[in-house]
Amino acid sequence: MTTLIDLCTVKDVMATVTELEADLRAQLGLNLHQAFVLCCLARGERSAGSLADELRIRQASLSRILKTLEQRGLLLRQAGEDSRHRIVSLSDAGLALSCRMMEEEQRRFPLAIRPQPFAELGGGTCEEP
Repeated sequence: MTTLIDLCTVKDVMATVTELEADLRAQLGLNLHQAFVLCCLARGERSAGSLADELRIRQASLSRILKTLEQRGLLLRQAGEDSRHRIVSLSDAGLALSCRMMEEEQRRFPLAIRPQPFAELGGGTCEEP
């Protein structure tokens, strides 16, 4: 059963997420889901289906996000093994924006533990500040 303490914790987390999304929009022109896609693709290309699974969103929702990011020149979509599968990867501009996101993350959360070193991105590398 959910307790009042649990609900208060969720409220605080939601407020932090809302603030983070406002910062992403102001500084990088991204909403939270667009930023999640760039973060995933910074680790390397993947199929649209596996990306939807990783993000836990419907394929239709992901398609809208990918279309917006592709129109902005931040990602590339290529045919996969067959015509139904698409492989998604970062463009050079997408990699640069991902690097900016990580720089901002390091500024905001300097002691955060990262599963992957800053410069070891699957889609390319970032120059460390």
